[in-house]
Amino acid sequence: MRKTFIFLFAAAVLTTIVSCTRQNTAQSSKIKITCTTFPNYDWTREITRGIAGIDLKLIVSDGTDLHSFQPSVNDIVTIQTTDILVFTGGESDEWVLDAIKNPMNRNLVPVNLMSHLSERLQKEENEINDHECDHECKDAENDEHIWLSLKNAQVSCQTICTALCEKDPAHKDSYQQNTHSYLEKLSELDKSYADVISGSKKKSIVFADRFPFKYLASDYGLSHFAAFKGCAAETEASFQTIAILAQKLNELDLNCIIKIEGSSDSLSKTVLKTSGRSNGRILVLDSIQSVTKKQIDGGYTYLGAMESNLKVIQDALN
Repeated sequence: MRKTFIFLFAAAVLTTIVSCTRQNTAQSSKIKITCTTFPNYDWTREITRGIAGIDLKLIVSDGTDLHSFQPSVNDIVTIQTTDILVFTGGESDEWVLDAIKNPMNRNLVPVNLMSHLSERLQKEENEINDHECDHECKDAENDEHIWLSLKNAQVSCQTICTALCEKDPAHKDSYQQNTHSYLEKLSELDKSYADVISGSKKKSIVFADRFPFKYLASDYGLSHFAAFKGCAAETEASFQTIAILAQKLNELDLNCIIKIEGSSDSLSKTVLKTSGRSNGRILVLDSIQSVTKKQIDGGYTYLGAMESNLKVIQDALN
């Protein structure tokens, strides 16, 4: 579902503060970097680690699901006065494109990560009824959950590094060194995923939930069956969907069903009961899209979340 945002009130408020904001911006010697979501923020935090003069901000930090997020006036001001704006560029970021059509900072550098992943982008489609949605899938949006692929993460980090080097050439060597070190960690974890999945007894997963992990599954050849597509607004599955998922559990001899963080267990329990596997386990994968400031302050990182997800996938496949 496309999100809409009315900027009339925001525009009125912005008009009253624009001169003051421009003055403050001119006086600041720091490079202001704004990221819309946590994965983009954490990647940028790693790339700028230890470099002086960086003012890094995260917009969505209250645990709100990115699909339902609505920016405040302060969020719009932050975005319009930043030097570099890092955003995913998918359907949920349409409000970002509206917000930067006429930015206060005329030198703002927008970094749209999906625009640098064109060869790797996939359409978001119905995960278990593709044969019923031929006309719908042709018009499907590109799946915006790019951060759930470690391969996409590596490309995105290189994109962010390039933007930083061009904006702040004085620290180019530091940005590149930090990026190189972080890419090595991402690559190592990517190899761990490949090794674990290739060596697993099973190669399929069943989701009683939305499925934002399409890129991850594609990276490692995992077959997947899910109740809803990644950006779906539905919460109630049809009987047909429940029956298909239950059938897949039995066909594939899976004793685990998976959901994403924050979702109810009810659908998972219904599918397990329908399959006759009432003692089956419900596992949770972290989609890294509803992160809170408390989590961040407690040491939550993109790399740590993806490491935890690997353990869950290993458990589900063995």
